[in-house]
Amino acid sequence: MSFKWTFLFLFATGFMLAAVTILNKPTQDEYAEWLRKEYSLSCNEDCSILTGESSDGTSLPYILVATEPLAFSEGIFTVEVNGRYESIKESGDIHHIQAVGFNGRFYPTHLNE
Repeated sequence: MSFKWTFLFLFATGFMLAAVTILNKPTQDEYAEWLRKEYSLSCNEDCSILTGESSDGTSLPYILVATEPLAFSEGIFTVEVNGRYESIKESGDIHHIQAVGFNGRFYPTHLNE
């Protein structure tokens, strides 16, 4: 195989991988689904309020309210999400959630509970 065909094959393969990765970039709805599956947290339409079951066994839900708007930064291949939430029940109980979305999945980069 000549150098020209090898280069063409590698270029086409790289282009296809880039296209698949771009098309599989996660969305904000997939972020909400990830929060539900990974941390048992439900979020409202814009993820400014998170609710979950209380860990102390009471019937009251655990409610977190965003202290600042959810930062949903989209890049070419990835999505970066930063959220800062405060508990309604306990003043000063602040949770910081950071995640990176790549190829259809989210990966936590920082979770402060």
